[in-house]
Amino acid sequence: MRQLPGTLPDIRKPEEQLKASYQAAQGRPIVERGIATERAIGHRLTRDYSLEAAVSGQRSVYVDTVKGDNTMDLTFRPYRKTTKSRARPLTEEDYRQRGGLIQTIEGPARFAIGDYLGKDDKGEFPIRRVKVERDYRQITPPDAEGWADYMPFDVREAAQVSEPFELNGQHGKTGDYIVRGSDSRWIVDRELFEASYRPV
Repeated sequence: MRQLPGTLPDIRKPEEQLKASYQAAQGRPIVERGIATERAIGHRLTRDYSLEAAVSGQRSVYVDTVKGDNTMDLTFRPYRKTTKSRARPLTEEDYRQRGGLIQTIEGPARFAIGDYLGKDDKGEFPIRRVKVERDYRQITPPDAEGWADYMPFDVREAAQVSEPFELNGQHGKTGDYIVRGSDSRWIVDRELFEASYRPV
């Protein structure tokens, strides 16, 4: 697998290399601590490694690395999740027992204490606490183990991928979806996506 065209250097490189690469590619000054921004040009997703004050009109996002065997032109469309999610808060004990990782069907995913553990017919997955607080409404009281039902109310964007791929170290199958919210992306199994998401 190779990194998709249009992706500038990895944010994990040393800061000075990042600045030099950005300046060479963009010709814009760097004045503050680097952040990652994204923009869509046609159907191709590209990424800039810029600074808060360097480029206007772009929003900060988490850095994502998507890898595939072929050039991918991903078309993201708006969807709303129409099914409830079962989840509970993740505790210090969870962190000790699991080593800060949830084994999802796409591979291990990191979590922090206070994030939420979600579960469905395919397994378990972490949900960031800020996302639950911002984008979900709790619809049942928690049970003795802390599990409750939550209904998401945000509009998300999703693109189906036509080949096996990797997103931030997790693995998607042909036909799976990349779903993106306001500040993150994740993989959703095709069967689960088509059963629980509807176009807006």
